[in-house]
Amino acid sequence: MVRWILLVCFCSFGWAQTSLSLSQFQELEYKSATDNSLKISKQTKRIIVSFDQEGNGFMSAFLQTKPASYLPSEQTIYIGDISKMPTLVTRLFAKPRMSKYPFTIYLHDDDKLKSWVPSKPNSVTVVLFDENGQSEDIFFTNIPQQALGIIQK
Repeated sequence: MVRWILLVCFCSFGWAQTSLSLSQFQELEYKSATDNSLKISKQTKRIIVSFDQEGNGFMSAFLQTKPASYLPSEQTIYIGDISKMPTLVTRLFAKPRMSKYPFTIYLHDDDKLKSWVPSKPNSVTVVLFDENGQSEDIFFTNIPQQALGIIQK
């Protein structure tokens, strides 16, 4: 019984100590829906990551109501992890649809991102960075206004 309690405490402590840096995100490769290479700026203050169709659905629907300059003006990057998506579906359906979005979605098609960025089904992961590029908050939400800091979590 004591071992189980210690294990639960250890796992909880480890989860609470999750820390990410902007440089970790900058080391990965990203493409736009039109296959242009994209880089993450040092001035980025917020990264929103979608790992599933549901997360991308509500974020994209909301962002389509905003001007193209909205994410850059908020120093925010939106990353779509498409590593689980079949290549044929990506090329024939997803990328053509995403290329029509009025915002840039940074597409990542490798499983590296999923290995160190925490996630929750049907939500997006939001990482807020301080002026030194270290994460100061990581949370999950299925409310786009929370992800963008428009309303408090």
